Amino acid sequence: MYQSVTQEIMTVKERNDIIKSAKKVECTSCIKGIRMCTTRPCWGTVKDFRRIIDAGFATSLMIDYYAHRDINNGDRIYFLSGASRGNQCSKADWNPKGTCSFLIKEKCAIHDIKPIVGAVACCEKEPDLKLIHACMLTWNTRTGKKLINDWKKMVNYVDAEDDEGFDIGDLISLLFMG
Repeated sequence: MYQSVTQEIMTVKERNDIIKSAKKVECTSCIKGIRMCTTRPCWGTVKDFRRIIDAGFATSLMIDYYAHRDINNGDRIYFLSGASRGNQCSKADWNPKGTCSFLIKEKCAIHDIKPIVGAVACCEKEPDLKLIHACMLTWNTRTGKKLINDWKKMVNYVDAEDDEGFDIGDLISLLFMG
């Protein structure tokens, strides 16, 4: 049975314990594992992306958001992610799918400093929802918001129009009217 993982009941200690207890897997670069990298870049904590930025990879990141009914009252949490190719230094597409910019010749360019959600994922098992929520909650902090703002300055980020008001009806009207 699904148990709700709400922000209200997940303390900072619990969040940190979930992240610390996540078991990293040894990647064998199997086809199924590589396919994961061709569908969506890895997610992680603020610390993960501070490490990636400090290693010189700031320009290979993008801003994404996560919204789930069980955390942050369902409101968006913005976070940094490895960029899908073509989205470096920008905001993720509305439904970001695509090859991670760190996947080069079927190898992860940041394997040794890979974000935790990618480090625990493997071709046989997807990351636990509690881990994803714990990671996202690290971004819903002053430290997380500051890192995003610092990154924006570092890469000369220009805010793009948000898809906040995205309406499928508007899209359908555009397709049939224009």
